[in-house]
Order: sequence, then C-alpha cells, then structure tokens
Amino acid sequence: MFCPNCGTQLNDNAKFCSKCGAKTESAGAQEAPRPIQPPTPPPPPPAQGTYQQYGPAAEARPEGAPMLGDSTGMLDPMECIRSGWNMVKSNLGIFILGAIIVFAINAAISFIPFVGQIASIFLMPLNAGLLIMAFKAMNGSTPEISDVFSGYKRFADCLLVQLVAGIFVGLGFILCIAPGVYLAICYMLALPLVIDGGMGFWDAMTTSMAELKRQWMSFFVLALLLFLVVLAGALALGVGILVAIPVCACATAIAYKQTFPVKNNLP
Repeated sequence: MFCPNCGTQLNDNAKFCSKCGAKTESAGAQEAPRPIQPPTPPPPPPAQGTYQQYGPAAEARPEGAPMLGDSTGMLDPMECIRSGWNMVKSNLGIFILGAIIVFAINAAISFIPFVGQIASIFLMPLNAGLLIMAFKAMNGSTPEISDVFSGYKRFADCLLVQLVAGIFVGLGFILCIAPGVYLAICYMLALPLVIDGGMGFWDAMTTSMAELKRQWMSFFVLALLLFLVVLAGALALGVGILVAIPVCACATAIAYKQTFPVKNNLP
C-alpha cells in the first residue's frame, strides 16, 4: 500500500503515512460514517372514549355524561309516534281520564280572576303526571289515575324545570325566533330527566341540551310530528285532544328511552 499523498510505501494495515502523516485509504474505509437512521416515531396516545355509545358524533365523551339507553344513538321520530299511539291504545281509558283531569283543573283555575293566572304556575307538575303515566305504560306497568298528581312529590324540580326553561325559550323568541325554537327543542327531555332520572332541574336542563343539540334535527322533526298530532286532535271536534296529549306524552317517553338509560326512578 502506498501513501495517497507522498507515495511512500506503507504496511497494508497502516492508518497514517509514516513520512507525511496523511490518512491512508485503509483508515478511511474503517472509519466510514454509519448511515443515519430515521428517528423512531413516538407511540400513539391511548384512544379516548367516543360517542359510539352516547350519540352519533365520534367525539370524546365528556366526563359524567349519561350513556345511551336501548338505541343506536339515532332518534327515530316516526317510531316514537307509532309506539306512543300503541301505548295509548293499550291503556286508552286511563289516559283519557288523566287528560280530562288535567284539562279540567287547569280550566277551573284559569276562570278565577287575578289569582288564576298566578295559581296556574303551580299546576305545572300536572304535566309531569301524564309523563309518569307514559313511563309506567312504557315499562310494562299499568298507569293509575293517582299518577296524574305524582309530579307533586318532586314539586320544586318539576315546577322549576318547566318555568326556567319556559323563561329561556320565551327570551329566545323575544330576541329572535330562531334561538327560541332551538332552546325549545334542546329542553324537550328536561322534564323526563327530572321524573325518571331524579335530576335537579338545572342538571336536567343542561343534560338535555348536551345530548339533544347533537341530534337537534331529529328532535325538531319529532316536535313537528307532535304538533301535527295535537292539531289533528284539535280538529277532531276538540275531543281528539284528549287522545293527542297522551300520545305526545308517550312519544316523549319513547324518545327519552332512545336517548338516555331508563332508571325507573319515578316519584
């Protein structure tokens, strides 16, 4: 082997020239740089829970959010109406009698001058009574006429959830019609969350909004169908309203079952 710089003959294993000190080809071959390896990518973060069991959106599930009930996460408005009608047909007499009692009490109070308007606020738990009858029928029990007044066992929350939600919806209609419609749909399951889930009025309102805003259009369609049911009942000489209102209550109970787990925590 010869030095590449001065040509001096060297040993085959020499790394440097003994005369000029230049680095030999042997040293260059032994000290060839290693190829640069690409950095190993970090492991992916652990997957978070999704809304596959909470709602249609595949997002991270908020802590403490309620899980779904029997459904796939998508509300079926027509199924709610059909099932609600079948529930009323199976218990037609008791539902009509319950509706008559609610209408009669509200009508009697409204005829009292001055005091009647204020006193009607305290009749709001009667609306919960029809829902309680609907939940019993949905769960396979037989509704009783005393269920009409069961909402008074949770008087404060049944009153406040309807009163506060009504104020918010009213303000939404005053400011602009669209916010009022939006809030009215978002609060559709607030009262069922009070009577079945045992929630306080504010928790029921926020929970209802958290889920229904994800399925807002489906619940909007349900609300339109319920309006048509009431309209058809009113056009049937007004008597049909005694069937239409229970159908709406039962359809709402079915919509609740399709959205939240039924706890049977009725008053």
